[in-house]
Amino acid sequence: MATTHSIATINGKLTGDPIDLKMFQGTGWVLREPPPGSFDTLTPTIACPPKGGGGEILGSEVELAQLRMFTFSSDLQRMSVIVRVAPTSDPKQLHVFCKGAPETICQLCRPNSVPGDFPEVLGSLTQQGYRVLAVAHRPLHMAWHKAERVKREVVECDLRLAGLVVMQNRLKSQTTPVMSSLSHAGIRNVMITGDHLLTAVCVARECGMIPSTHSVIVAETTPTSLVSFRVLGEGRSPTTESGEEGTTPLIIKAGDLQPPFHMALDGKTFSVLRESSSQDDYQRVLVKGTVFARMAPDQKAQLVRDLQSIGYGVAMCGDGANDCGALKAAHAGISLSETEASVASPFTSKIPDISCVPILLREGRCALVTSFSIFKFMALYSLAEFITVSILYSYESNLGDWQYLYIDLVLVFAFSVVMGYTGPHPHLVKRRPLGTLAGVHVMLSLGLQTLLLIVFQISALLYLQKQPWYQPLNPDPESRNIRCSENTVLFQISIFQYVALAVSLSTAAPYRRPLYTNVWFLLALGILFPLNIYLTLAPAHWWTWLWEWLQMKPHPSLWFSVAIVELALFNFLISHLLEGYILPSECVRVLLRWVRCKTKPRNKYKHLLSSIPPNWPFTSHS
Repeated sequence: MATTHSIATINGKLTGDPIDLKMFQGTGWVLREPPPGSFDTLTPTIACPPKGGGGEILGSEVELAQLRMFTFSSDLQRMSVIVRVAPTSDPKQLHVFCKGAPETICQLCRPNSVPGDFPEVLGSLTQQGYRVLAVAHRPLHMAWHKAERVKREVVECDLRLAGLVVMQNRLKSQTTPVMSSLSHAGIRNVMITGDHLLTAVCVARECGMIPSTHSVIVAETTPTSLVSFRVLGEGRSPTTESGEEGTTPLIIKAGDLQPPFHMALDGKTFSVLRESSSQDDYQRVLVKGTVFARMAPDQKAQLVRDLQSIGYGVAMCGDGANDCGALKAAHAGISLSETEASVASPFTSKIPDISCVPILLREGRCALVTSFSIFKFMALYSLAEFITVSILYSYESNLGDWQYLYIDLVLVFAFSVVMGYTGPHPHLVKRRPLGTLAGVHVMLSLGLQTLLLIVFQISALLYLQKQPWYQPLNPDPESRNIRCSENTVLFQISIFQYVALAVSLSTAAPYRRPLYTNVWFLLALGILFPLNIYLTLAPAHWWTWLWEWLQMKPHPSLWFSVAIVELALFNFLISHLLEGYILPSECVRVLLRWVRCKTKPRNKYKHLLSSIPPNWPFTSHS
């Protein structure tokens, strides 16, 4: 525990793997490293014991010089060091210390050094959710210069089991609420870890990843490279950080299996299933697997890619170098530390827990919905202006230059900027936002909104033509014919339509906060909507320069102008109902499925879930 680690002192502070740090600090030993600038000398790192002794194996007053380290390997599931005891009368008397996964270390030890109840003790500890490491030792009679070149396989053999290091890694207070939030949102949670299988299952039970009412099936590799299955039940476990009792897996009969169930397997079984079993069985394990333990770095990355291949969108959290491949392969990799993993992942959380996952999902959904809204706003703005100009062309008229500028630079530019400032909704929901711009739902929204634009612009024009004071435009071939009643009424109704589109397309729940939380949008709305009211209702003798500047022809009747505003408000009401209530409704979703003849889900993993036989996997021949 004092020497088998890769801890280093940086700026006077011990730095390294969190487990190594906890173990070293628990010994009370002190790490003394070579002084700065001594890179050209063979000065080892020395571990000094506290007052009271250095251990049962080596004696009391000793110092351990770390001569060579074989770093931790995920494939080998162990690390080891060669140390020399100081003082010593024999310079060739060295010692090897090795720590790692208990099942791996046990195979490297002399059989007579391993207690007969070792499997039972290990199983009992892991079933209670403890993280267990085995520690072994052997003397090594070898000169220092030979120890610098010796192969790993030579020293990591014929060991004597020194004991087990048992640690309780309590759940963080944020873990269970986050898991509950993700589950309620219909998001599947999967654990990929290097820990012991039973430890991982126990932790999954405690955090709610596997509900207490669900069964767990463990897939194991037999000596003949086949895969067998057994069912786990529940027992008692140590208390969590909040003091509540969790559950622990115990072996029960296969006949007691009750759906729904989750699968748990280790890295060795994962490789056998992937390489030797049928594709159907392997993919069923992918959709039902919740705990993947003792996974090597390449296996983690491969699992992420395989989940993606059956239609899952994968977000991956990790905090170490072993997670880099999986973080890079995932659609959204989140590093929970600023170490090696942060280099491979596009996101790095400053908070070292998984509470960042719901935040990322809510922000991502909000950004996606906002992007779609702005896209539809810009598309409909272009269509609205196109409709206005097309109608005016039929009268040999057009919008004026300053009218174009008012629409483009004042209305559209302002709203397109502030629409993106609406924050994400505080809660996740099961319903996912639209994922494609070319979908039927988006096209239906654009089509119906375009129809509204046409109907209300033509309605305003027809209402104008019924007025007793209306005089049709007598176009002048030598003029642009901008200052006319047709131009003015279409300009006035259309500027309200741009505001209506901006508000209607900024619908809030369930992905964004309410619109009133967007202060910048309210500010723009509070300025531009009254300005539109003024341009419609103000008499001609008020700010006459503005009428001349915009090339508008005043209406003789104030009540006609009021009717235009009422028509615009009615347009806004229908547009808002359409975007906020009608199109998002379940009735429209069902209707669109019927129109598209969609009777089965597109994602492959949904087909796999629905096609699993009732007695699988006990009917499998893997």
